Amino acid sequence: MVETTPDGLVTGFVEKPAPGTTASRHVNAGTYVLEPASLAAMPGDGPLSIERATFPHFVQQRALFALQTNDYWLDAGRPESYLRANLDLISGARIDRDDAVHASAVLAPECEVRDSVVGAGAHIGKGARVVDSVIGPRAVIGDGAVVERSVALGDVAASHVVRDTLIAPV
Repeated sequence: MVETTPDGLVTGFVEKPAPGTTASRHVNAGTYVLEPASLAAMPGDGPLSIERATFPHFVQQRALFALQTNDYWLDAGRPESYLRANLDLISGARIDRDDAVHASAVLAPECEVRDSVVGAGAHIGKGARVVDSVIGPRAVIGDGAVVERSVALGDVAASHVVRDTLIAPV
């Protein structure tokens, strides 16, 4: 949780606090913009949690600022929430629907792609049907395959039907 002054100075920062330990309703989510000198202030040479090791230090130094926003946000750390985030994107929550199919994706004749995200270099085969799904970069959806409400980071063979599934290469 993040506590701030009206001008955005962070006065309190606790990553995943116990319920009832803060009055703030603001969460830490999004993108971090750091000066190169800030990177040098991070402790140690190995992996660290910027939220647990670095941000509290910057709060003490009065050197951490936040931008409050009501923009769309969703924790997409699970397959079903990842799919939901992508479907929200193509429903107009954040992007132009025409941008949902990458320019390098190949869509064969007579395929149907509706309300879906298609990644770079993906190939959708002839007569394939992709609805409410995310097709990852370089994934191949075979001729006549059906993919519905799924995340396909790997290939789907011709004529196969996939619904409500996460497909990932091994």
